[in-house]
Amino acid sequence: MPQPWEGRYDPGVYRLIPGSILVAASIGSLAAPVATKTGATSHKLGSIIIPAGVLIPGRSRIDVKGLVKRVGATATANLDVRLGTLKTTSDNLVSQVSLAATTNLERRLGEEIWVGSKTGFTATDTLLALTNTASISDDRTTNFDTTAEMELGVYISSANAADTFSLIALQAVIQS
Repeated sequence: MPQPWEGRYDPGVYRLIPGSILVAASIGSLAAPVATKTGATSHKLGSIIIPAGVLIPGRSRIDVKGLVKRVGATATANLDVRLGTLKTTSDNLVSQVSLAATTNLERRLGEEIWVGSKTGFTATDTLLALTNTASISDDRTTNFDTTAEMELGVYISSANAADTFSLIALQAVIQS
């Protein structure tokens, strides 16, 4: 008999019993980040693989938590969170935040992804809990398939190669 925190594997479908599952987490510190990138205008800071069959259409939600730090103030840059089967910058944009040209700038990730169908999800982008913002959430359907392995990636884009970006932590929890 599975314990409440354990998942059950049925042929072709991974079911959660009951509640949530921590898909993956990488946690470092400000002194020892998970990943640090410099010298490029765009790059992937980190990612989490979502196994095929884990997401249940109409029931699953992915909570993304994380922390990114920027050192250097040469130019603005974009912090992108993406989800999809291609595992590249061509995957769905879950959220995009412009990082000001400010050194030691830190940004928390707090995205929610609501899986509405086998081939689509709704992303809340940067809508904070208990707040109101007009037209910020988006439905996404490109390169998304709950029956295929997908990647949740954190990217830096449109940056200056002189600036440094560090992934301090990244975590994904699926609730069904």
